[in-house]
Amino acid sequence: MNVIIIEDEPLLANALEEKIKRSNPKIKVIAKLESIVEALKYLKKNELPDLFFSDIELRDGLSFEIFREIKNTIPIIFCTAYNHYALNAFQVYGIDYLLKPFKQVDIDAAINKYKTLVENPTRQQPDFQEVIKAIESKKNGTAGTILIYRGDKIIPLEKNKIRLAELSNGIVYVYTFSNERFAVNYSLDKLQNILGFNFYRVNRSFVINRQAIDYVAQHFARKLVIKPSFNFTTPLLVSKAKASDFLKWLEAH
Repeated sequence: MNVIIIEDEPLLANALEEKIKRSNPKIKVIAKLESIVEALKYLKKNELPDLFFSDIELRDGLSFEIFREIKNTIPIIFCTAYNHYALNAFQVYGIDYLLKPFKQVDIDAAINKYKTLVENPTRQQPDFQEVIKAIESKKNGTAGTILIYRGDKIIPLEKNKIRLAELSNGIVYVYTFSNERFAVNYSLDKLQNILGFNFYRVNRSFVINRQAIDYVAQHFARKLVIKPSFNFTTPLLVSKAKASDFLKWLEAH
């Protein structure tokens, strides 16, 4: 079986390749592609694989663009840090959706799912109810609290009390609706996974709670700027590539 990995971080692509081969040594990774441009160039000139493993947020946009452009019918296993893309993933022949950081057992289960679908061609694309069930399972599995640090104390904080998370000088801080700020011992990627569907990764530095958004306005170069419902001096900008997805998330909630 031939596999193509689409991932813009080479170290993660290599780690994923190792896990795939550990799951099934007969699998051959025929290409590792890092961007929309590179992927489209390769896929228009070369034979398609049996299966894709693809990140979603690439350095030049969202990978959904690749699969829509080539009118894809090859199964895709999406590997991403952002759970709010789930419905989009299943619209372009995604068969599974793994949240980073994933474990070997996640890869094994996803490959087994692919094998099951291949053996049952009429079920190549999961039906909508299965998709919703899978998404809700991931959504409901997120923690209800996170741990924050105050001196020598470690305190659980309910995630619905968080309005914003910020990565600043290598440290992740959360801001609460009661105007407190705490450092947390999570990466922003990990925190995004924990917080769940009510939070959106605006850019590399911020994750915001839907309830903390007052309104959104058009910005320079087709970006969006978020006006939060609290005083915050740093502009919260949504890139052109993410603008459409952000608005869909905002509307859905």
